[in-house]
Amino acid sequence: MTTESDSPSEAEIDAVFAEQHSRAVLELAMERRDAEARTRREAAAEAKRVAQARATVAVEQPATPRSWCERCGTTHYDDDHASCSHQLDRHKQRLRDEIPRRFRGAEVDGKALAWLGQAANSDYRADPPSRGSLLLHGPTGAGKTYQMFGIFESLAEMATYRSQFAARNVPALLSSLRPNGTDEDDMSVCKRADWLFLDDLTGHKATEWTEERLYELLNDRYEQLRPCVFTTNTSPAKLKDHLGDRIASRLAEMCEVVAISGPDRRRLKG
Repeated sequence: MTTESDSPSEAEIDAVFAEQHSRAVLELAMERRDAEARTRREAAAEAKRVAQARATVAVEQPATPRSWCERCGTTHYDDDHASCSHQLDRHKQRLRDEIPRRFRGAEVDGKALAWLGQAANSDYRADPPSRGSLLLHGPTGAGKTYQMFGIFESLAEMATYRSQFAARNVPALLSSLRPNGTDEDDMSVCKRADWLFLDDLTGHKATEWTEERLYELLNDRYEQLRPCVFTTNTSPAKLKDHLGDRIASRLAEMCEVVAISGPDRRRLKG
């Protein structure tokens, strides 16, 4: 028979419940701590996996596909240093298509041909020469534009897929850049082109505005060592009278100068 003295006291019962509660709270806290640690480890592992996956993609496919060659079944990417021969042939044809019909097939001769030989053997991207441009000057009809496009076509034949050419008539270019013109973006195209061909450099009416716009273009190419081929009816000694001293000074440092002489070929053909 159980006596009253054998039964646990109320204080003992409270102590047991308190101990069990403390143990439960401790176990719950440990479980929560372990869960949080596990979550952190899983998040770190996932971040590492994603970083490794991105690095692998960057190595295997450094850019999105640019084009697909149906003839050889090759996908080309934006950062390709070379494309297949079919892609390169099409690019060269696009460059040749920029030459006005009258000047397609033009041949280069004389001192301009000697300069072209040096230009063809230079790496204008990796090691551009400080005097890598050409200024063709001479009287009207002597063949300056003909020679310029002959150089254009010859360099286009040696182009890589990334080569970008721009050929502009200076009076027409300045007209398009005026506030009411149609193609302000053409200035950026002319600045970035690997080769820039500017015909009739002094054929426009000289104003403060034309001097500033030409200076903006030519100074950018001067600083970046990007080559140009210019034609002008003006002798080098008189360029500063039409273009200003800043432009004339840069042209003197940038350019080899070749004089094109002879009668007006257009009148002879007539």
